[in-house]
Amino acid sequence: MGENNRDTIAIIFDFDDTLTPCSTSQFVEQHFQIPHQEFWKDWVAPLRTQGWDMHSSCLYTLIKNSLEANESRKIKKETFTHFGKALQFYPGVQELFDNLRKTLAEINPTIKIEFYLIGCGLREIIRHTSIAPHFTDIWACEFAYRNNGEIFFPKNIVSFTDKTRHLFQISKGITRDDSHANPFSVNKRIPRHKRPVPFDQMIYVADGFTDIPCFALVKERGGIAIGVFDNENPDKIAATKHLSDDERVTTLQVTDYRPTSELYRYLTLGIEAIASKITLKRHSYHDERYHSH
Repeated sequence: MGENNRDTIAIIFDFDDTLTPCSTSQFVEQHFQIPHQEFWKDWVAPLRTQGWDMHSSCLYTLIKNSLEANESRKIKKETFTHFGKALQFYPGVQELFDNLRKTLAEINPTIKIEFYLIGCGLREIIRHTSIAPHFTDIWACEFAYRNNGEIFFPKNIVSFTDKTRHLFQISKGITRDDSHANPFSVNKRIPRHKRPVPFDQMIYVADGFTDIPCFALVKERGGIAIGVFDNENPDKIAATKHLSDDERVTTLQVTDYRPTSELYRYLTLGIEAIASKITLKRHSYHDERYHSH
């Protein structure tokens, strides 16, 4: 590989409770017109007590209730499409991606930035949001659909450790389509120094509930792990505090992505640090080539 093939900073985001309050909870409230607490407590939790996986129990519950519902409450592909288009985000998210591109261009215009999303929510919602075009790839849970467009079976499930697999795909330059065509491509051995996006050029941003394996992987390999929390949700504050106490993350910040926020400042500092690292790698590469001749 040429020396410029690895001059990329990858910022990887979780979705629910990171860029927007839980989209599944929002969807349930809007579509079934019930409090989301009822959905998780009365519909999903009983399956969990029977040994169901957390993500499988959620997807099954949505399918079951759709199949049993009258026509107006059935969940179809267009149901997710309409909901995704109207989804709102935390402050500053809409402008974040262009702002960070401008920030990097001011620091070093020869370095590239890419955005990825790895979530346990519903991909059909995420890919129709206003921010979807900013992502190079989106990994999330998916349904299979009947001929009439209604959901009837889980097609792809993204759980805790699945997220780490997708980090390796990003590092090795394996796209979502590539991985579907060859599920074992992620196991291909590519030396760390030849990977398109080394882990130490990654910034991982998430709220922590399903992200501790990713935080650990990115942080242990020299990348930056940023934990976030919604300061208007007391339950989330209490649940994410341990990320900082246990040193799982580099920093823990409020879900405010505006340029005046502390979170944005840390994202900028992370970009600056990785850009400096890439510059040093370039010099090292040129020095090695010079001495080899």
